Amino acid sequence: MTAQPPTGPFYKVLMNGGESLYRPVIWTLPIQTGSGYEPGEWHECHQPQRPVKLCRNGMHLTRLPWNWYYFECKVYLAEGDGEFDAHLSNDSENKVAFRRARLLEPVPYPSWLTSSLQFIKTLNLPLAQEDHDPNPEWAYHPSFPATLESIRIAREQDQHINTTLLEHEQFLDSALTLNGRIGAYRRLCHQLRNSLFSLNLAFFSNEMVRDFSFYLGAVHTASDLNVPQYIIDDAAKRIEVWSKGYCLICDYDGVMHVYR
Repeated sequence: MTAQPPTGPFYKVLMNGGESLYRPVIWTLPIQTGSGYEPGEWHECHQPQRPVKLCRNGMHLTRLPWNWYYFECKVYLAEGDGEFDAHLSNDSENKVAFRRARLLEPVPYPSWLTSSLQFIKTLNLPLAQEDHDPNPEWAYHPSFPATLESIRIAREQDQHINTTLLEHEQFLDSALTLNGRIGAYRRLCHQLRNSLFSLNLAFFSNEMVRDFSFYLGAVHTASDLNVPQYIIDDAAKRIEVWSKGYCLICDYDGVMHVYR
C-alpha cells in the first residue's frame, strides 16, 4: 500500500450499461440533472472484511483511462474513498483500488480516439485490384520470388531492411506510452486487423496489417502529439502501395520494394 493517498483525477472504464470489464459488477451510472450530473451510488469492495489489494479486493480506478480502452467502452470520471492500494506507473497497469468508489460523470471520447475509430470504420480501399500505375519511386518486382531474391542480395550487401519503419514505430510507441494511449492503440490495431480481414481481400498479410496500424497510430491516434512530418509521410507512402493494389514486402535504403 502506498504511504500517501494518490491524487486524481480518477476514471472508470466500463462496458455499456455500467458493466465492469473484469468482474460481474454493474455500477450505478450518474444521472444528468440540467447542466450537471448526480453521482452514482457508492460501491463497496466485495470482501469488506479483508484488506484492499490490487487485482484481489477493491474498487479499481485509473488515472490513465485510455490505456484501458475497449471497443465501445464508456469512460467516467470517478472518485474513491477509504483504504487504498495503488500502482501508478505510466503504462497500461496504472490503477488504484479503493475501499469504495462511485462514478461522477461521463467523459466523452477525445478527438484522437474518434478519428481512429472513424478510420477503422470507413476502411473501403481498392486493395484487391492492381491499378497498373506503380509509383516510379518504387522498386517494382513482377512477382514475389523476385522480391525475395532482392532481399537476399540486400542482406549480402549489408543494406538496411525496414530499419526506417522500426525506428518510426519505436518513436510512435514511446509517444503513445508517455501520453497514456498505448493500451488504446494496441486494441485499436486489433480492431483494424479484424476490419481488414472482413474486407475479403484477394490477399491478406501481416505486412499489410503492420503498415495500416502504423498509419493509424501516426495519423490518427497520435494526431495531437507532434509526430514529425517525415514519420507521417512514411506512413502515407506505405498505405499508397496497398491502396493501389500492390504488396509492400519491405523497404531498404529508403526505397519501397513492391510486387504484385
